[in-house]
Amino acid sequence: MILLESDPAREIPRLANHVRDQLPASSGAVAEGLRIGCTEQPYKIPLYAALVAFLSASPGEESDDDADTGAQVAVRVVLEDFVKGFQAYVDELKWLQMRLCIQFFAHLVTLHVITPKSLLALLQSLTAVLDEPGVSYSRARCAALCAGEALLRAGKELFAHDGVAVGQIITILRVFADSQVGELALVSPLPRLYEKGGDVLSHDHEIREPVSSLVAALGAMQAASFEQTPSSLPRPQKYLPPLENKLAAPLSPHAFDLPFVLVPPDALDLESEDGLGTAVGPSIEDGKPKPPAKLEVPSVYLRLFDEEVTPNDHTASGYLVRSCVRDTLEIFEVNRKEAARILLDLHRWWDPSTFKRRHQDDDASPPPEGDIMEWNLDCLVIETTLSMAFQLPISPHVPVYYYALITDLCKLSPSTVGPAVGKSIRKLYRLLEDQGSLDDGALDVEVARRFVEWFAVHMSNFSFNWVWKEWIPDLDLPRCHPRRRFIQRAIELEIRAAYFDRIKEVLPVEYHEPEASALPEEAPGPEYEYDDPRHPHFAKAESLTNLIKNRSKVDAVLARAQELCAEAATQMSEDEATAIIRSVSVQVILHVGSRSFSHFLNAIERYLSLLKFFSKDTEGKAQILDMAAKFWRRNSQMIAIVFDKFMQYQVVDPADVYSSQLKTYMNTLEAVSIGRLDSTPGVDPAAADMVKAIWNSALGGE
Repeated sequence: MILLESDPAREIPRLANHVRDQLPASSGAVAEGLRIGCTEQPYKIPLYAALVAFLSASPGEESDDDADTGAQVAVRVVLEDFVKGFQAYVDELKWLQMRLCIQFFAHLVTLHVITPKSLLALLQSLTAVLDEPGVSYSRARCAALCAGEALLRAGKELFAHDGVAVGQIITILRVFADSQVGELALVSPLPRLYEKGGDVLSHDHEIREPVSSLVAALGAMQAASFEQTPSSLPRPQKYLPPLENKLAAPLSPHAFDLPFVLVPPDALDLESEDGLGTAVGPSIEDGKPKPPAKLEVPSVYLRLFDEEVTPNDHTASGYLVRSCVRDTLEIFEVNRKEAARILLDLHRWWDPSTFKRRHQDDDASPPPEGDIMEWNLDCLVIETTLSMAFQLPISPHVPVYYYALITDLCKLSPSTVGPAVGKSIRKLYRLLEDQGSLDDGALDVEVARRFVEWFAVHMSNFSFNWVWKEWIPDLDLPRCHPRRRFIQRAIELEIRAAYFDRIKEVLPVEYHEPEASALPEEAPGPEYEYDDPRHPHFAKAESLTNLIKNRSKVDAVLARAQELCAEAATQMSEDEATAIIRSVSVQVILHVGSRSFSHFLNAIERYLSLLKFFSKDTEGKAQILDMAAKFWRRNSQMIAIVFDKFMQYQVVDPADVYSSQLKTYMNTLEAVSIGRLDSTPGVDPAAADMVKAIWNSALGGE
């Protein structure tokens, strides 16, 4: 890879001299280095293009109209090798790499190295994909972004060459973007359930869809006849006189022509990445991860800050900056620590007027006079990271990647990233509202779930330090209100990450009150029904417990359970006796396994026959689930784990778990209907409040 890490004004001439000495013998290696650099460091693409242009503008050689100079011949050989690698990306439908290579070509057009005609033909070939019969959404979107992002960079030169063709490309992109408007509401992180009709994006400044944003940016540039290039792009010609002289001269008749490229069709059995973070997620086949499958829905991103703070991606500069951040997050998923370092250094690779100076950059050289400092890099990085983590229906990568990345960003620059994280949390918290009650919508329930999980994970990495007093007034909201449920769930998850007393020390006393329903009255743990010697079935439970603790064989334990059933049947019906011993047996196994997860697994595996003996019918399976839920009533995580293991070992079926949970809510509904919420067992108060609100709404009440 060709590196450009220091001052480009000094590095590009030095590196050009070194590369020139290696040409044409090492043209293949130089082309490969450029190709790797463009596809793995997209923020440096303008500088890589400047390096190639600087090579072609080698001083000291006289050029004429009939022959290439030696420098131009060397550059032509490099570009021919580069195009061979690009063609391999096209053949393999590696859309991300294709898009980044085309960006490189676009910058070379602006530097008079590649002809506008050949790039325009390439973009027309890409937009032809959108007119294919039955084209998939992901394929069409990738092609649209490849063509549109190149126009943002080289639109001025392409428009001057053939304005009609450029207008036709933009029209095709606009038609495609408009055709997807109806599906955006399905994946919007801010749904409006009570709104009828209308364009999701036309009145909502807090959500964005990449193709629609790209078309809006292109439309603004087209309206101005592409007179100006995006101001955020660096301009190496300012400090490289050979480039300035090259741009002042007419386009050389020996400029490089890109070959015609035809995008191959998708293979029917191909499940390749689209390069834009729309993978459904990895799966396992023959012990190896399968390639992610394509997701045929738009990608809608959430905005958290005003346009004065983070870029408006309906402008060319704003779109390019946001796209670069998303590409960096995508490429460096394999190394989040490197991703964090690079993201905080992105301001080095854009025009000095793009980002505000950060606190740790006090010793950096001041920007040129007249430049206006604009966006906050830290807020942009956090906003983009969270928007990808909260993307619906599934994030491009596992959410923990984004959560861990934010943690690393905060550790690298706590004084600048910390405030951005705090502002993001407050913005997301304000969006926790009843659906339709906010003008800007309310967070989708799945986004809210990911938000609370990220909040808990993030707090656990920073000593649970948060301004908890800000949320004290929300403790008076109804128990089913999203904000109150968020507080309750966040505290529950934080207790899992630490321990009960640690979290209790952090929270203000208002959270300790029973009426707040925020902090449990006691630490999460098991509730063993037969621990009291005065319990009528204590002796039965004790006899089974001793056998299991002494690691008796399953046959002996099963025989003892059958004896207990026979003894109990002399005093009651056989069904009642079986239900009692089933309850005793299940709770004893859970009690012995409650010390740790390994103890639990060992108990289930050793005495699986005992559990299956009592789960022969639907009623028995339902009682086993009820006993497990009752035993771990104060720890919902353990309920999920126990249910999962019961299904894994085929003690119960998934349908039994569904029926068990449905029964709980049906009991709640019945309690609401008869007005006996307090006296009905097994009713969750928050669930009861929610059902009651729905019930009153259906009846026309308040």
